[in-house]
Amino acid sequence: MMSRGVRAERQANLRLLESLQRETDAKREEVEAQHATTPPLPVEQFHDTVMRVLARAPETLFEFFRDYRVRMAGKNPFCYLYPSPRNSRHHDDPEMAAAVERVNVALNAYDDARLDLRITELFGGRYSWEQSGGHERRSGQLDDGRIALDILSAMIQTSKIDAYYRSLNGEDGQVVDRENMHKLMENWASFVDMSIAEE
Repeated sequence: MMSRGVRAERQANLRLLESLQRETDAKREEVEAQHATTPPLPVEQFHDTVMRVLARAPETLFEFFRDYRVRMAGKNPFCYLYPSPRNSRHHDDPEMAAAVERVNVALNAYDDARLDLRITELFGGRYSWEQSGGHERRSGQLDDGRIALDILSAMIQTSKIDAYYRSLNGEDGQVVDRENMHKLMENWASFVDMSIAEE
């Protein structure tokens, strides 16, 4: 049975976690609002955007995304691929574990929103699969540009998740992030070259 002091500390921690979740959710909503007001990237610019990003040196891409991470802990959409490397500290307190989990989910959603906005800045306009008209038939050139941008977005997200989890396992997150971005650009450039060759 918990003493009065332990109970009071537990309640204070629960309030702190709830406050952190609300604060993080509010920050995410601000970022999402900023993203929503960004003009969309015109479909006609997809191919030119691919060429412009492709012309960047890998190191500049690393610097562009350097301060953007994707924190993932506990249950999240990728938990089946990236099991948490840390043991739960609240396995015997479901209420506390749930509060921690809500904060983890809020942080992940906030990081995702920030990364989406940063990718939008890289492309020079708001971009998404739905906005790109991915469900419609278009010319081969525009289709290739759309697919290339979709793949690049996914690769950036995945490389950030990888860097975060490897940092939790003791690796230098910045070193991993730089290596990932250089490899990302190499692989993406190969994909774009192959797509152009097949046109």
